[in-house]
Amino acid sequence: MHLMREVLKITDMLCQALQKKTQDIVNTVKLVASTKHLLQDMRDNGWENFIKKVSNFCATHDVQIPNMSDVYILRGGRARRQPNQFSNEHYFRVDIFLVAIDTQLYEINIKFSEEVMVFLTLMSTLVPKNGFRAFDASEICRLVETYYPEDFT
Repeated sequence: MHLMREVLKITDMLCQALQKKTQDIVNTVKLVASTKHLLQDMRDNGWENFIKKVSNFCATHDVQIPNMSDVYILRGGRARRQPNQFSNEHYFRVDIFLVAIDTQLYEINIKFSEEVMVFLTLMSTLVPKNGFRAFDASEICRLVETYYPEDFT
C-alpha cells in the first residue's frame, strides 16, 4: 500500500497532464523526463527512506514488523523447499520494491521511448505559444532530415 502510494505520487502529475484534451508538448516532455528521473532516484536511493516510513506506520498501528535479517520463507511452504535462501529484506527490497518501480519505468519507457522523446522535443519548436518563441530553424531542419528525408531532397 505504501509503495503504490509513493509511486502514484510520482506519476500523478504526468497522468493528469496526459489526460488533458489540450496537450502542452513542452510541458509533457518535461514531465516525462522528471517522472523518469524521480522513479529512478527512488529506485536507486529510496529504499532506506521507504522502509522507515513503513516501519513508522506499522509501529503506530501496532502491526508486527518481520525481522528483516531473518530468512524469507515462501508463503505456504517451508524454508527447505525454497531453492535459494535469502533474507526478508532482500525479498521486500528486490522482489517487491525494485520490481514495482522497474515495472513503472518499463511502462513509461515503452510509451515514451528515446525516439518519441526526441520527436516530441523537435515538434515542440512548432508550438505557436508565445509567438513561436521556441522556434529554432536548426531544430526544424533536424526534424525534416530525421523524419522526412525523402520529402525534402
